[in-house]
Amino acid sequence: MEPAIFYTRARRRDSRHGTVAVPFSAWQGSMIRWRIGILRDDGVLDDLSGITGVVLNIVSYGGTKPGETPWVLRTVPAADFSAPANAGAVMDGTGWHAEVSLSSEEMTLPVEDSGSRAYWFEWRANTAAGTVILAAGQLVVRGIGGTSGNYARTAEVTSESAARAAADTAEATLRASGDAAEAAARTAALNAETSARTAADTVEATARAEADAVEAATRQAAVSAEASARTQAVGNLTTTVTTLTESMQGLQVGDAFRVANVADLPGTANSTGATRFAEVYNDSGSAASNGRYWQAAGSATWAKVAGDVTGRVATLEAFEAAAQPRLPAVESHAGILEVLLDANRRPVRTHWTDGTTSLRLAADSIPEIGLSHLAPEVKSALPAADDYNDVLLLWKDGSGRPLLYFRDNGRAVLRLDDGTVTGSMLTDGSLTTAKLADGAVTRAKMAAEAQAAFPVLDDYNGILWMLRDANGRPLMYFDSDGTLRAKIAGTQDTAQLRADVTALRGWCHGEHTLPNVHLRLARIKYGYSERCVIANMGDSWTAHPGRFGTPLLRMLQGEYGGTACGFFGFGYFSNDGSVNGCSDRAKANGSADPAWTRDSTAAGGVYSPDGCHVHTATAGTWVEINVFTAQPSPKIYFRRRPGGGAFRWCVNAGAWTSVSTDGADGFASSTITIPAAACTIRVEVESGGTHGVTLAGLNFESATGIMVHKWARSGSQAHEFVSALNKDFFQSGILAMAPHLVTFLWGTNEQYWNTEPAVMAAGILTLVSWIKEVRPLCDFLLICPAQTKQEAEGHAHGIRDYRDAVRAAAVAARAGFIDLTEVWGDYEKYKYAGDGTTLNFLTSDGIHTDIDRGAIVTADAVFKFFTKRV
Repeated sequence: MEPAIFYTRARRRDSRHGTVAVPFSAWQGSMIRWRIGILRDDGVLDDLSGITGVVLNIVSYGGTKPGETPWVLRTVPAADFSAPANAGAVMDGTGWHAEVSLSSEEMTLPVEDSGSRAYWFEWRANTAAGTVILAAGQLVVRGIGGTSGNYARTAEVTSESAARAAADTAEATLRASGDAAEAAARTAALNAETSARTAADTVEATARAEADAVEAATRQAAVSAEASARTQAVGNLTTTVTTLTESMQGLQVGDAFRVANVADLPGTANSTGATRFAEVYNDSGSAASNGRYWQAAGSATWAKVAGDVTGRVATLEAFEAAAQPRLPAVESHAGILEVLLDANRRPVRTHWTDGTTSLRLAADSIPEIGLSHLAPEVKSALPAADDYNDVLLLWKDGSGRPLLYFRDNGRAVLRLDDGTVTGSMLTDGSLTTAKLADGAVTRAKMAAEAQAAFPVLDDYNGILWMLRDANGRPLMYFDSDGTLRAKIAGTQDTAQLRADVTALRGWCHGEHTLPNVHLRLARIKYGYSERCVIANMGDSWTAHPGRFGTPLLRMLQGEYGGTACGFFGFGYFSNDGSVNGCSDRAKANGSADPAWTRDSTAAGGVYSPDGCHVHTATAGTWVEINVFTAQPSPKIYFRRRPGGGAFRWCVNAGAWTSVSTDGADGFASSTITIPAAACTIRVEVESGGTHGVTLAGLNFESATGIMVHKWARSGSQAHEFVSALNKDFFQSGILAMAPHLVTFLWGTNEQYWNTEPAVMAAGILTLVSWIKEVRPLCDFLLICPAQTKQEAEGHAHGIRDYRDAVRAAAVAARAGFIDLTEVWGDYEKYKYAGDGTTLNFLTSDGIHTDIDRGAIVTADAVFKFFTKRV
């Protein structure tokens, strides 16, 4: 699609009074080029003397005055100005002095399909004498409507003084006579060309119609023949299946039967010497009679197998043919006796032919049961000192007393008090009424007969605790990964395993795992001179500050104080000259020379904690940062290396200060002194040296209050972020910025690219380990994103699969965890809808959070988690 181009004419004077509408339209996602031509008051082309740059500023528009949130801020330096041929070229919109390209993300302004939203814009010129307003007015964006979030938008830009209308009209009249002659000549030429094309098109259309008719007739004949052949084949197959079904009625295959009715089961005693099975598939009396039945050796009685995939295991005979189809195709389950599935048809418990049972607890099927949820008779059976607030799962016996429960630290406790285990659950009496103390039981500590009861290759170093039978042999134990393993003896009724477990797990856990954060926030509230530093890592949900970082920063600083905007990255988040920036664009924003080389993927070769640095050896390459609120003097982070070049910086076009990057390879910093007021910082390469200049960004940090660093990159995945980062430089950045808490929010890109959840979790845990090596007291919070439109696009994993992996990683790292799938709720309720029938937590692309809705809900959840208001 060609870019949408519109022009603004301006004179070097204040033109805030009076406006004239200049409309344009474009599809969402298209490139917009906004061009400005500058004239003198007498209408002659301005020679631009004294102008060092032109700035386009677009901010939100609240009522009758501009808002405080910059949306677009672009500076075009004088070196990039074009040279129009004459003033006439500017007046007719074919020539201009300066151009700003607006990316699709910046033009994705919040607006309903049928509504509109106004923004304030200014074109201003920077001169040695100060700033001159060239043009100002409103930018009104309207939605036209459409489908799939790809609707058209129009905008009306008010610019140019109405006071100039009379002069413009006179000038237009002088041009009209020349334009009329030119238009007449063009019209004649166009009419001749149109007539010629019409004749040629008519001949071509006639020829194509004749060819299409022949081809259509041929295809119709072929389709009819194929349809007739397929109909005959289906009829033959139906007849064959019917005949085969009738022939198999009552047929015994090995030790299994398949009959239509319960009455058709053989009434004779089982003389095979082993348990045999039968399937009733179409009972005429009641559909409830359908299912699998079993008959013990020597017995004439058939008993129905309980449930869908549960049943009675009396021997170690393998019945794999029945179990295997109920398991995921991607797993290997050789030697299975029986499988129990949860409500989502995922394996919960498996019996193996070696007599071992494996129990897996899927993360989203683990309920949370605290003391407040337990009945009085249940509480009375528990130790008075245990408040059970962090119990994940509780199984009770027939009397409602606790039998087995799991703690959120991954430890399981089994109660075997006298009278607790009764009846059909365990009938052979092999369990003793004793509970083992917590602690690891290694193979070396086990008696010889105990070792002999388990495989030789298992060293048991990861065992949490073990239960033995009366002979001292291991009966059941829990691995450190949460798997329950047991020897099977006698008969079990597996239907009781999930009885009375109905409560779902909540939206977060591990709030108590953030002692460093709680200490800092409490000291601030108590009146100490204290600060709390938070670093957010992740993908575009974090990289765009409005989607998470900005509302969180404002909530926390509003409660606990602070004004610093934190780390300001120089790496591009798009290719239009904008920079990664900080957690709040209202505090600081900027742009960069496109001549920089951006690097975010080189293995071990990225030298900035936000996953993207800039590098060049070309002198004059620049970065400009506009500071809008009073900020502390920042440190600039860069790579020092042998043969490194030099850069320089200035504030408000003042004196330059040079900094050399030549020296031993390593992370380095230098302080940029700024006034305690709004200002502009310019950094540019002074000399390239042998290896150029590599910059990471600025760090605006204060001694007190809250700081929120943004270390995120759009489009990234956790494992890619890890592979690209240079570990030494990343850890140096950790030491320099000293976070008390690091959050991780990945998953959306992993789902799109079908990355395995375990790979994402491993990447996050690697970052946790790197940080712990240099900041052992740092806290961590792992966040799972909510569902997006990707959930219905056929990806390999749902977002809850990544949620399970992140939750497991949080438990392993003893970190906090927030589940946004629970916080946001039902996707159909919050998805994007242009007609306002949903909560619209997402933008029209169906993937990213709306900065006025979903972003605030996300930040509020984290704020509540930090402040113990869960």
